[in-house]
Parts: sequence; structure tokens; C-alpha cells
Amino acid sequence: MRPNNQAHINTISDKRIARALTAIFDNVTLLPITEALTATDATRTVYVATHPCKLVAVSEVHSTASSSGTLTLEKCTGTTAPGSGTVMLTATISLAGTANTVLTGTPVSDVSILTLAVGDRLGIKIGGTMTSLAGARTTITLVQV
Repeated sequence: MRPNNQAHINTISDKRIARALTAIFDNVTLLPITEALTATDATRTVYVATHPCKLVAVSEVHSTASSSGTLTLEKCTGTTAPGSGTVMLTATISLAGTANTVLTGTPVSDVSILTLAVGDRLGIKIGGTMTSLAGARTTITLVQV
């Protein structure tokens, strides 16, 4: 039985990322969030902070590429609607690249943008044309602060 604060790790890539982050953040609680993506997906909230936490990593892999789709992460506070939040990555992640290749996003350098207070929301912002995207999963890793 897993402790309540540990999410299920689904793929080998997720396990490698979790091991690497555990080595870096020894004795720190990591919060991995996995989210499936499809050709019909839209921008949405994927996490509501229940305690202060900070974005430390994001990765994406897909089995069939989209036409020109992209994703980024955003921080939404107060009544900010998904799609209108503060971008948390330096560049979008392409969903149109080579199949079965793990891509990683680079968090911005501003810690205040990466840090979520209780009640702040983490969103996935979808862009471009998602046609044909299949078998996609993104893993977002937060650390408690």
C-alpha cells in the first residue's frame, strides 16, 4: 500500500524522472501528476494546490504525433480562466515531434511564477492543431515547499 502522498508512477520514463528528482530533492515530498492527452483535448486545470508547492519538471511522450499541437503549463490564481494564466515554461513542448520520444519542458527562472500557493491552479494550455495526436501522456512534477 502506497502512502497517501505518493502517486502511481506509470511508465519507465516516469520512474527515471522520479528517481532523478528523488536524488536531487532527498527527503522532500514529490508530487507527480500524470495527464493523458488526445486529439480532442483542450486547455484545462489539472491540479489545485492543497499546500504550497513548486514546479520542478515536466515531460511528454506520444505514440502518434499531432499536426502542429503544442502544450505549455500555466499558473492560474484567483478567478483567472484556464488559458489566461501565467506561463511556467520557457517554451512550448511540441506534440508534433517524433513518436515515442520523451520531451522535457524547461521551467522559467522566476521562482514566484513556479510556486503555487494553496488554491492556485496548474493548467495545461494546448495550442496549434491537435489532429491525430494519440497515446500521449504528460508528467508534471511538483515539490512541496
